[in-house]
Amino acid sequence: MSTAQSPQGTGLKIATTRDTPDNNSARIARAKAWLRRRRGLAISLLCAVLVILLVEIFVFNIRFWQSFSSPRALDPQSVRVTYSSGLQRSSSELFTVIDGQKSYVEVKPIDGYEFSDPIDMVHVVSTPQYTPDSSAELVGSSTENDATVTGERQWWVGVRVQVLPVGSNQWVTGEEQTYAPGVEASSYLKVDVLNNPHQRVQALRLWFQAPLGSTFAFGSLRLNDRPPFSISPLRVSLLVFVALFIICFVDPRSAFYRRRYNPRSPAQLALICVLLAPLALAAIVVPILLGGANIGPVKPTIGNYTYEQDQYARLADALIHGHPWLDLPVPDQLAQARNPYSMALRAQMLSEGVAPVFWDHVFWGGRWYVYFGLLPAVLFFVPFELLTTLFNGGQGYGLPATDAVLLTLFLLSVWCVLLVSRLIQRYFPQTSLGMALMLFFGVMTGSNLFFLLFKPDFYATPVALGVLLVFQGLWCWLSARRVVVGVRPGKRSWLARHVLPASLLLRLSPRDKLITRPWALSDGVYPPLASSKVARWHKPSRLPAACRMSSSASANSPRTSARTSAREFATYAHLATNKRQAQALWSTHPELTITYVSRPHLVWGTLLLAANIGARPHLVATALLAFVIFWPEIRRGVFFSWLQANAWKKDGGKARQLRWQSLTNDASVILTGLLTFLPFLAYNYWRFGSFTDFGNKYQLTVIDLTTYKEPLNLLAPIMYYYLLIPVKFSAHFPFLGIAATPLSSWQYEEQWSGGLLWLIPFTLLALITLVAWRQLRAKHLVGLVSGLWLLGLLLCAFDSYYAGLSLRYLADFAWTFALLAVLGALLAQAWARSLPDSPHHRFGLTKTRGLALVHSFVGLITLATFLLLLMMMFSPLRNSTLHDNASNLWFSVRALFVNGFTV
Repeated sequence: MSTAQSPQGTGLKIATTRDTPDNNSARIARAKAWLRRRRGLAISLLCAVLVILLVEIFVFNIRFWQSFSSPRALDPQSVRVTYSSGLQRSSSELFTVIDGQKSYVEVKPIDGYEFSDPIDMVHVVSTPQYTPDSSAELVGSSTENDATVTGERQWWVGVRVQVLPVGSNQWVTGEEQTYAPGVEASSYLKVDVLNNPHQRVQALRLWFQAPLGSTFAFGSLRLNDRPPFSISPLRVSLLVFVALFIICFVDPRSAFYRRRYNPRSPAQLALICVLLAPLALAAIVVPILLGGANIGPVKPTIGNYTYEQDQYARLADALIHGHPWLDLPVPDQLAQARNPYSMALRAQMLSEGVAPVFWDHVFWGGRWYVYFGLLPAVLFFVPFELLTTLFNGGQGYGLPATDAVLLTLFLLSVWCVLLVSRLIQRYFPQTSLGMALMLFFGVMTGSNLFFLLFKPDFYATPVALGVLLVFQGLWCWLSARRVVVGVRPGKRSWLARHVLPASLLLRLSPRDKLITRPWALSDGVYPPLASSKVARWHKPSRLPAACRMSSSASANSPRTSARTSAREFATYAHLATNKRQAQALWSTHPELTITYVSRPHLVWGTLLLAANIGARPHLVATALLAFVIFWPEIRRGVFFSWLQANAWKKDGGKARQLRWQSLTNDASVILTGLLTFLPFLAYNYWRFGSFTDFGNKYQLTVIDLTTYKEPLNLLAPIMYYYLLIPVKFSAHFPFLGIAATPLSSWQYEEQWSGGLLWLIPFTLLALITLVAWRQLRAKHLVGLVSGLWLLGLLLCAFDSYYAGLSLRYLADFAWTFALLAVLGALLAQAWARSLPDSPHHRFGLTKTRGLALVHSFVGLITLATFLLLLMMMFSPLRNSTLHDNASNLWFSVRALFVNGFTV
């Protein structure tokens, strides 16, 4: 027990209550209570650690444990290795495939007719200096005297093990395996050809299946070599992530579900920033590593198309120099061709050595153009080149498309969080923190953000920017309806107080500033209209006595029933026609909820959505959601009142004020949209002499688009492939197959793994909005949900008809289904909260059980989405995959999850 000096200075020591026995007992009791609360978490963590250790040690190293019962390793000196004539030795450990029919290595015992033990494993040993990381130029190199060389640079080869059993003359061939010299685990090849694993063989062959001219590292062979025991940090990290995800978001007892989501909480904001930090780091680090793009001369490809990946950087350079065409050379034969868009004619020119012919460029009037949207070049590429001219002696650098995509995707992830937060605050303020985090991730994945992140090329640049503009515009519109919460007295500036004369100060008196916040459903809805027509404005005498307001207030309140009580009237939100009138109403009736439509939010939202004409023009159709977002204001005459029948027949100052305010709001939206369209339409006229010609049909691509007519009969099948075709799984890594997408006639299509609702299971939650009509009406979400469904199907139909089947086009409409999934999950949570506390439900559900069911289901479906996205990233049959572009990474990951536990 501690002591303290008496404040009276008497020298007596008095006891403090800090360390009294009662205080110690209370502290111990609190500690025990804290341990009891954390007991479930401790048990979960302990179980997770045990499962991870068991899986890593035994499952992923099953080959190592099986090797103890396998035949003993054979001495390398006891076997003889011979190389067929189809393999040419380039150096001591480098071989080139020169004949695909004889590209094998044969192994036989030196002494005797057969091997002394059964062969269970073949270990291919290669010197590290010949791995692809250090010998990239040698890998996939071509021989000069071989006319059939493919020229593909690949450092992995397919291998088939072939054995000749004892007493037989027939070679038995096994399934194809993959050997990558840079990945140690892939060098252990399983010999599982014979049904009897104990049967001995007299010879063994390794057939290397690779394109002619491919060079790969091959040192020596060791038979029945024991695979090493390995612990992979990457594999353990993934297992830890999955375990923590289950504990935090699948377990309904998680602390994340006990806390309500509060976007103003510093701790929760810090958590969200930590989750977004990897993407922000990538947006900063990757541009530094990549450097500038190539805007100089292009090396033409003889006999084939020339692929230029820096179209936007070249467009920015052209705009800086005052012309819309790219500074790229044009062959005379192509410029003089009668129809340069003909595939047959271009193929003939390529065979004759005409170069360069740029792939996927617009060719018009003897010049090269870019048919992608102008806005990315103006926002990112032109400022970057102008900025770098200051540090490079007047010669700027081009911005790589990867940098622009990463920056756009980081901003898109931020606005995903902001938009979902706005929906939560507006309609579902009781949402838990765990549910909010799941919805943030779901919108990012459902908007196809991760595929664009996986393939950040110039094709993804306008797509990512288009979705970003949509999210920003919708956030502005959903924040436009404001609620007055107070008035802040205005203050004069230093200039007004010390410089301006007193006579002028009297005229420039500071205005009070209105304090507002975005409207939420808890603020109340507008009073019901007396009829289905646009609201007529009532007289003050028609209101109950307790609710009568001043003439300014009554002039802008919808006519209500004479039986409306004072208490009921006070629960409604009352709409003012503009900000000034809202301030006047609030000053006289602060007890009422006064709302108005913020014109800056309205104009900024319109500008952002209209700017999509310079990125993804068909996403301008998102502006149709204005009718469902502002439908209550439209019905009450704040918008389009001048279009109503009898609107101009009304007399009086109130009617004129309403008509004028409606005209002002409508003009601000329409003029903003038209002024935003104008520079992009002028850009079209500058290039092609037409305001509405975007140049898409002049591109040199797989077909002549000037004469091609999209087949209408393919609209329904492609929409089905986009949305509903089931995911096809495979028994081989990455366990995701390719679904069959047959088309009766030609249309552009890529290999497809599954429809949106199955490939990204989070979007399945959108189906809840089709059945939860009671909750939709209670939350006043019928209009928004219906608009999102119609808009998503409309955009899907547009892409299906004009663009074909491509994974990057999925981002054009996937965001609508992602937002519907967010609303579906929130509706399910609201339904669970409406359940009784006692088990009176017909299924025995209570509020606690219902919330646990919803949280666990959303957590599981989000985890399934994450795992499917990982599988899709490593799918080897899609265009531009890691299998082709980052083979080292692909085979390394494959070896972590396949080679270790192949039985």
